[in-house]
Amino acid sequence: MYIIAGEVIHKVSGKTWDDFIKERLFTPLGMLHTYPNYDASISEPSHITPHFIFGDTIVKPITYIKTTGIDAAGGVWSCADDINKWMLFLLDSTKINGKALLKPATYATLFTPQSMVTPAEFYPTAKLTKPHWTTYGLGWFQEDYKGKMVNFHTGSLDGAVAICGLINDAHFGVYIFGNLDHTELRHALMYKAMDLWVLGEDKDDWSGDMYKMYKGLRDTAKKRETDFEAKRILNTKPYAGKFTNELFGDAEIVYNSDSLMLRFPNNLNVRLSHWHYDTFLGKFEYEWYGKDWLTFTLDASGKVASFNFLGMEYDKKE
Repeated sequence: MYIIAGEVIHKVSGKTWDDFIKERLFTPLGMLHTYPNYDASISEPSHITPHFIFGDTIVKPITYIKTTGIDAAGGVWSCADDINKWMLFLLDSTKINGKALLKPATYATLFTPQSMVTPAEFYPTAKLTKPHWTTYGLGWFQEDYKGKMVNFHTGSLDGAVAICGLINDAHFGVYIFGNLDHTELRHALMYKAMDLWVLGEDKDDWSGDMYKMYKGLRDTAKKRETDFEAKRILNTKPYAGKFTNELFGDAEIVYNSDSLMLRFPNNLNVRLSHWHYDTFLGKFEYEWYGKDWLTFTLDASGKVASFNFLGMEYDKKE
């Protein structure tokens, strides 16, 4: 929906989201090393290199995959100094040189809960922070933490992560960048900073506790995968063809030598190996994208009607 918001800005202002946000936000705030997309940021000599953990211990740099078209939803590239200016701007009611960019009512709406967030939809960190309520504002996850209202959100692209946490009543903000895919140390650092600077305490071992919790989640997922693999039944038939999804577009499954390849737009390919019956194991060519199970659905005549991959249903094209 933020991509759509960027298109609304384009429609109303006549300017692209990239140009609009540079003119209306980055330049007035003095964010001179902040860019609305990856291509504009690579001229910076201190640009990060994204990394991924292969297996459990091997960390390697990976190629950044351009996310063309999603700039309004996740395209900003910045640095610690500039993000500090942005956080102060938010904590100071969006004032630039003493003048508020937003009306008080509009600013208040940003941090007003708009919907409830169920435990399944919230971050796993809630297992440790034990909030009494979890909500979502306009672009902010919200929870109570040791008597304080916290507004926060993560950012995650291939090999690059971030988290921003605000305790508005305390005029406190913390921002963490990381150049390792889904390194959850960001959560531990955020709560540690809140403990030290807002609450004046240092009782919790957030790094150790977060590590144990996320390792437990990974171990459980691995066991589930191992248990599933143990039930594999051999010598069942594969399928190929053209498919489509109303939201994500077309996909094609083709024979490639002695294997099957699932081809998505933008040269995103998944190698399929037959598992059993109508289930396949799909491994992305970009290894850090991981893998998932692809399952075909047959119609009454026994022909392939659709497949499901990553929770997305693709229907067979006529």
